[in-house]
Amino acid sequence: KHITYMGVKGYGVKYEGGHSYPAEREYSIIIDNQEIKKSKENIRSLANQDKTIIAYLIEEEGILLFPFDNWEVKIEKFGGKINNFVLSPDGKNFAYTIKIGNKTFLVLNNQKSDKGYDDIDDITFSPNNKSVAYQVNNYSGNNFVVINNKEEKGYRFIYDLTFSPDGKHLAYIAEEDDGNRFIVIDEKEVKRYSSASDLKFSSDSKKLAFIAGYPILEENDKEAGQFVVIYDLMFNNEKVGKKYGQIYTEDSSLIFSLDSQHIAYVATGNWLEDPYFLVVDDKEGNKYPIIQGDGGDLLPSIGNISFSPDSKNITYQVSIESQLIRGSDDRIIVINGVEEKNKYDSITGPFFLDNNTIRYFINDYKINGIYKITKIVKWMFESYV
Repeated sequence: KHITYMGVKGYGVKYEGGHSYPAEREYSIIIDNQEIKKSKENIRSLANQDKTIIAYLIEEEGILLFPFDNWEVKIEKFGGKINNFVLSPDGKNFAYTIKIGNKTFLVLNNQKSDKGYDDIDDITFSPNNKSVAYQVNNYSGNNFVVINNKEEKGYRFIYDLTFSPDGKHLAYIAEEDDGNRFIVIDEKEVKRYSSASDLKFSSDSKKLAFIAGYPILEENDKEAGQFVVIYDLMFNNEKVGKKYGQIYTEDSSLIFSLDSQHIAYVATGNWLEDPYFLVVDDKEGNKYPIIQGDGGDLLPSIGNISFSPDSKNITYQVSIESQLIRGSDDRIIVINGVEEKNKYDSITGPFFLDNNTIRYFINDYKINGIYKITKIVKWMFESYV
């Protein structure tokens, strides 16, 4: 119903006494074309993790402004500069770091921590808004996680702090001095792997999936390969999937169904230049060619994977050509392994509207400008999983 954005006046330079200087700038917060706040210092736009709450940080005045709620919160700076500002999912809590001397402190809801560290990174609120965790990076190389003011075990490196959807579990990737990695779940170390990445909790918070191993960069490399591991938090055991040349890690490729019973991801066969396909519960789908991007990068042809609300159906878009060429009509929609007949130059989506209906947007570059069509397809699905 409303729109907000920041405006800036005074871009460019000014000349004075034979010298050039940055022009004096004025920043504004605008809602529905009405200017509600001005500042000569930069204004930072912020959002909670799912982008449903918008706020602006006016550091010069020490104010956090929620424009749609007409609500301001005073921010304490403690004589330092504010960095890494994060909002909780419900927007009612906030955290940031400040540097005082040579130490960095966490500030949670204007309460500064007693202990400072060399550096603080990756501040993360739990989805239930009850916990906050962050990573401490020490120059000595002893890095660790702090959750609700409790320090956990130290490691050489730490990656990918991830809370479960119910907010009761915290997982991350730890790396030791020998380079091996393992997953830490609620301070418990899970089996080591040569490499691990892309933590994903199931919707019911009872399972954690991740990708282990290295991609195969050369043909006939028997040592390399990637596979998906699903760790069951209730029974403390893990299921290891089939090894592939590579498992694609971008574009939300590794996803659980909404009922937490199925998992899907995009993989390639024996090495990077083999065709890509969708894997659902170890079942391999149609194979499609690898794409050569504008910069020569090799990209998977499958994307935008989506399960239906009842978790029985799956859809995605795919490129059937090996090069990205505008106007080539090379993208199609696949539903439960069945390809739609129509081909398009570009597609946004698809998305399930309900268990039997998907929606996607068609971008046609052959017409002047970009012509967008909203297409809704109803299927009588034969369950895929």
